[in-house]
Amino acid sequence: MQCSINQLSELTGRDRRTIKRRIEALPTDDQGRYDSTQALPLLYGSKGELDPSQERAKLDQARRELAELEFSKRRGALIEEGTVFRVVESAATACREHLLTIPGRMADFLAAEANARSIEATLNQEIRSALERITDVSRYDFGKQAEQKA
Repeated sequence: MQCSINQLSELTGRDRRTIKRRIEALPTDDQGRYDSTQALPLLYGSKGELDPSQERAKLDQARRELAELEFSKRRGALIEEGTVFRVVESAATACREHLLTIPGRMADFLAAEANARSIEATLNQEIRSALERITDVSRYDFGKQAEQKA
């Protein structure tokens, strides 16, 4: 059946401009009408249209991924970004505090010490002690951090 753009618009309920854009490559008859058997597949085809089975498959995939994430989180294999941030921040703060106390704690000892190697060794030990606070992950319970957030 030969149809004009207006007729196709009435049949499909679509805007004339949308129809014209989608079928512009089709040939027309001498009166400017289109063959409906060629036009309708272009109007109802995949250009901008949602395929229900593909959309269901995408939704199922998203649900599956969400379930996998939730399972990983529950068994402790996944830690939320905010929890990691709080733990790292806590470790850095502890290290900073330890480093800031070195001068006050070590001043008397270092003032009495005349040996440069001894002073260097003592300062090195104190700094390493502060850095170990960051690297000792066992001090931080990621699970407790997550529970505190909730």
